[in-house]
Amino acid sequence: MEEAGAIDNEHVPLPLGVRKAAARTRDRMLLDKLLRDRNPQVISTLLNNPWLRERDVVLVAALRPTQPSVLQVVASHPKWSTRYAVRKALACNPYCPSALALRLIGTLFRQDVAFIASSSALSEEVLTEARRLLSEG
Repeated sequence: MEEAGAIDNEHVPLPLGVRKAAARTRDRMLLDKLLRDRNPQVISTLLNNPWLRERDVVLVAALRPTQPSVLQVVASHPKWSTRYAVRKALACNPYCPSALALRLIGTLFRQDVAFIASSSALSEEVLTEARRLLSEG
């Protein structure tokens, strides 16, 4: 398939429409490559693909560096935003917008909030909120 070869070539970016169409495929190798796309439209299309697995979405949510808009798309998706592992990956990502991370950490288990509170990669605002939640017990 020529499109898969074109996606392999990092020096020749594919047009947005081609990447969005590819995000609807069931080709596992192609989907794996598209998980790293930084365009929120491609990710939005990918999130609706029935062949996508939770671990794929966790990878998108944890990917660094990434665009905050990509993380917003994941966080607002009706199916994937309810998954604990996805919420945790989003909250632990330093590229996650602070307002979103602040909303998410209140939904996490105490041990995960403790991990966030000890992270040196996250914003001071997020760290402060995590520490506050821990002190409330």
